[in-house]
Amino acid sequence: MHTQADDDRTGPSLGSVVVPAHDEATVLLRTLNPLVELVESGEIELVVAANGCTDDTAELARTVRGAVVLELPTASKTAALNAADSVATRWPRVYLDADITVSAGAIRATLELLRRGDVLAARPAMVYALDGSSTLVRSFCRARRRLQETDVHLWGAGVFGLSEVGRSRFGDFPGVTGDDLYVDTLFGASEKAVIATHPVRVHAPRNVNALLQILKRAYRGNRELDELGLVGSDQRTTWTVARQLVRSVHDARSLADALIYALIVIRARLFASRSAVEWERDGSSRLKPAL
Repeated sequence: MHTQADDDRTGPSLGSVVVPAHDEATVLLRTLNPLVELVESGEIELVVAANGCTDDTAELARTVRGAVVLELPTASKTAALNAADSVATRWPRVYLDADITVSAGAIRATLELLRRGDVLAARPAMVYALDGSSTLVRSFCRARRRLQETDVHLWGAGVFGLSEVGRSRFGDFPGVTGDDLYVDTLFGASEKAVIATHPVRVHAPRNVNALLQILKRAYRGNRELDELGLVGSDQRTTWTVARQLVRSVHDARSLADALIYALIVIRARLFASRSAVEWERDGSSRLKPAL
């Protein structure tokens, strides 16, 4: 697909960035604005797949000159990822959630690492943006960031990148909830990396109820992969996380954080096991208008 951005390209091509977006008008430009310079210079190809939107997500995406914007009638992240993959033309490729704040430098570092072929999959480091989050949510997030697993896996940051060889590990994105968890299981430790670059900002929910919705969705994704036999041998277990949680305690504050983390996780697992299947979405972190 040839675009005006190809004609205006001034910088070397780094790859493509794919953004699936469902009703993300309040936060989409917060995600896309840091990438505008990369798109306009031709360094990246940006494909936004607006899916099942009832707001002006697609219209806002089109304000980024050179972006390729798709509109799908049905709300489905995996359908959006597959549709964007079918029209994107460059490698490597970064898959970025529409509610994540990422710097141009982090995208550039991820694509450059994948272009060198050092690894097949990678993502930038991440931090939680806790503005407006309750005390309990802040405590939970601090405890989670102390877990070793959050620094070695592709999931949990709302962004991951694949080289062309890495992407060839699978066909279409399967219809599972945790696309990042699924992709993570396909690569061994030596084939993937978390890059020590400017971290992406994962906007934490504002209250415990919203956090429980996110965790419920994550646990359902875990079960889906278990049922499909897609979980790799290095997949985390409850006992592995529990040991990491214990090792993370080094003072009174970290002990309190660990206890709150454990209580919220137990509550979320019970909540997930008793609830009907539905789409869980954190609306609390999407309350701010786009910047």
